[in-house]
Amino acid sequence: MNTNLFQKAQRQRVKLKLAITGPAGSGKTTAALRLARGLTRNGRIAVIDTENRSASLYADLFEFDVLDLEPPFEDRKFSEGITAAVAAGYDAVILDSGSHFWEAVLDYKDKLDKRGGNSFSNWSEATRRFRGVLDAVLQSPIHVITCLRSKMDHVLEKDEKSGRQVVKKVGMAPIMRDGVEYEFTVVLDLDMGHQAVSSKDRTRLFDGRIFEITEATGQSLREWLDSGAATPPPQPFTAPEPAPAPPPATAEQVQKITLYWQTLKKEPGAVPQALAFAGAPAAQDWPELTEPQAAKLIAELQRQMNALAARNQVAEPAAPLVDPKVAAPPADEVPMDYPSDLAGWFEGHEQTVNEYLCRVNWINPGQTWRDLTPEKVAQIKERRKRFASAAAIPLPAGEEVAA
Repeated sequence: MNTNLFQKAQRQRVKLKLAITGPAGSGKTTAALRLARGLTRNGRIAVIDTENRSASLYADLFEFDVLDLEPPFEDRKFSEGITAAVAAGYDAVILDSGSHFWEAVLDYKDKLDKRGGNSFSNWSEATRRFRGVLDAVLQSPIHVITCLRSKMDHVLEKDEKSGRQVVKKVGMAPIMRDGVEYEFTVVLDLDMGHQAVSSKDRTRLFDGRIFEITEATGQSLREWLDSGAATPPPQPFTAPEPAPAPPPATAEQVQKITLYWQTLKKEPGAVPQALAFAGAPAAQDWPELTEPQAAKLIAELQRQMNALAARNQVAEPAAPLVDPKVAAPPADEVPMDYPSDLAGWFEGHEQTVNEYLCRVNWINPGQTWRDLTPEKVAQIKERRKRFASAAAIPLPAGEEVAA
């Protein structure tokens, strides 16, 4: 075992990823432009504007280029805008407002729910879109400043001059996925008096301070960033050799599929569904499958044959039996269970789950839980509590699970 896996920690120069939160009218756009000007030494600044061209109202005060996004605010528009800013050589890009792409993700999740399907799987797909934009922000090789709208509330406060109670508008939590502030280097919260405090600050420049965001704020951040060690140059990228195409299904495999299909009395109309399950949605018949695809389909048909045999409905073929401790599901259609059914549950625990599945030999090294057979997926779904305990992961959120 290599015992020299650790090395001395060293802060390196990185590009700033900063968020500014605040209610409408708190001055987020102005603060972002002033900060960017100081951060880049009056370098080239790009603004991705989702606020009905409001950023351009400050064009007489600041020099910047703008990309006006129109509804619907699809995730790809934000990712493509950030990528275009990098390609065009800008020093910093301002995303104003990032709350719009989170609201677009919520709208997409709502549409998936209305179509039906598993709620966990729907969240997994919506989260994939959210992570695509967030990764574009965090992995960008230029500075990124993200403005986030805050939910607004009104409170009564005593006016220092008149002594009377007055209504004051205040900002609350930003309109964004919970916990997103942990992704940024700095998060600055603005109030209606344009005063900022830091709710997250890895630079430790703003701890305990109440201040106005100005060019000097960006300059302080630039000096802190430049004080880190130089980042090693990226290694040249060598594209891997393309994997060889898998061999076509053998005649023996095609014969097995045909036999099992007839024995199970499957309808011809179920053939496209079975081909899609095997991973060949464009195929028309069994000989068009590859050898691995045919093996996957054979394993599923064998499972269904065993389930029928257990109920004495057909003669059992010469195939491996299912675990007798687990009741086999009915075999009326292909497929019965999908690994994607587990996506919402396993999200955020993939490494832990994969390591456990390797230990119990349910997957091979290099595979993931997405390579589980339908039989294993069915066992996990039926015994959620036992699996969560054995794999050391939490149960699905908000789900009543029997032991």
